[in-house]
Amino acid sequence: MFGFGGRAAPARVATDCVVPVGFFDNTIIFRTLVLYTLFAFDDVLDPYRLRTSLARVVAQPGWNKLGARVRRNTSGDLDHHIFLSYSEERPAIGYDHLDLGDGNLEDHPAASHIPKPSHDSHSTVVSDPDKLVDLYSSPGIPKGLDDYIYSDRPELGLRVVSFKNKTIVVLHWIHRMLLQRPVKRMYLSSPRATCCWPGRVIQAMTASLSRDSETTIAVQQAYQFRPVLKDLNPVGRPFLSNCVSFLVSLMPAKDVTLKPLSHLASSIRHLIKEQGIREQVEAYTSLVREDPANHAPPFFGESGMQLIMFSNWSKSNLFATDLSAAAAKSRSEPLCSSYLQSVQGPCNFNDGIIVVGKDMQGNHWLSGYRAWGLWGLMEEEIARQRTQLMV
Repeated sequence: MFGFGGRAAPARVATDCVVPVGFFDNTIIFRTLVLYTLFAFDDVLDPYRLRTSLARVVAQPGWNKLGARVRRNTSGDLDHHIFLSYSEERPAIGYDHLDLGDGNLEDHPAASHIPKPSHDSHSTVVSDPDKLVDLYSSPGIPKGLDDYIYSDRPELGLRVVSFKNKTIVVLHWIHRMLLQRPVKRMYLSSPRATCCWPGRVIQAMTASLSRDSETTIAVQQAYQFRPVLKDLNPVGRPFLSNCVSFLVSLMPAKDVTLKPLSHLASSIRHLIKEQGIREQVEAYTSLVREDPANHAPPFFGESGMQLIMFSNWSKSNLFATDLSAAAAKSRSEPLCSSYLQSVQGPCNFNDGIIVVGKDMQGNHWLSGYRAWGLWGLMEEEIARQRTQLMV
């Protein structure tokens, strides 16, 4: 006997509240990619406390959409199925615990690649996050939208990897990134980084071009436009939604490679000031609405340009996340993350920079993305700039 038909999603529960996924949450980017954010804590944490405390947050009014299940309706569009209450059978969050408590983090094949900041005063390439995949992923961790639709899996998930001396905490959920071919990813750290370093990394990303190249460089910066639309946000309760556009600065490559770094910095500041106002945000989002199927962001420039993505997470202050209350043994000091890394799947973007933020020791962390085969040029350019700064 042969079976016909596709996969079937779990049956709808009559008491669930069904809410359409918002227009700007249902883009081809946001609905395709899963984001994994890994935190490393230099102490042993109690997995039960981590799980139950996060589940309590998700169960609160206004936050319960994080525990919803994603389903397609009869029209093929996406809906949130929000529970009236959560239980062991229908949990608020996805959960996975890997207990490696017999060994230290430093002895684990993957975890041993978690870097420590350099102790000199210069930026250094310290790690390749691809080597951490066994920490943030497993057969039970979602890889794409179908893993949510065809299972009873909440939209927010927690993975805990326990070692004898340290703990890895991973949050994962459907999120966003630009769809491109696989890339080589490394990490940048500098104890004395300045605001110039994102610009220096952008310069390094043009190293494959001649220094007098006329090739158009499109610096595309992720921009949260929630503040300019604050009058539309509900008062006194959480409003969970993606609220992101991209600000674009177009320039010939020679302006990046030959002109002073201040020119690039000024261009980025100008685009924030010019394109970050409400009128420009409304114009941008109106262009997104012209693509009813994919809700894809518009691209400006030309087909042969080099696109460099830029995102600044500093205001999120993720390194200040204090999980001391979940420590297995009582402690009087805060317990903040010593390392933080975000990756996405199943696709990545080509050339981009994430300013992750400053850790509690004052180290500034950047994450750089490049296409396979071009990272060597990137490192050479960073080394060249480092030598110049030392002179």
